[in-house]
Amino acid sequence: MAVWCAKNVVDPVEYTINNQKTNMREKDFMVFTLLLDNINRAVKRQDIYLAVWKHDNSNLANALDTCVARIRKTITDLNLSNLSLQS
Repeated sequence: MAVWCAKNVVDPVEYTINNQKTNMREKDFMVFTLLLDNINRAVKRQDIYLAVWKHDNSNLANALDTCVARIRKTITDLNLSNLSLQS
């Protein structure tokens, strides 16, 4: 998975993007910022599991898929047309 973005301001403390409050949960925002930190690079699921959940467990597949769905919804809701999440 990867996030492509052009000049966005992300605040991981306030959970805002471009000063817009998001409804993302902590894990969602952790996944989102991890992908932003690896912009234009693919990130393996196992790497996301380790970084966000602190262990590599394929049982987390549904949790990650749900996070990605919520991130995509946030991108749409905030009209962040310069962001694209691809998996």
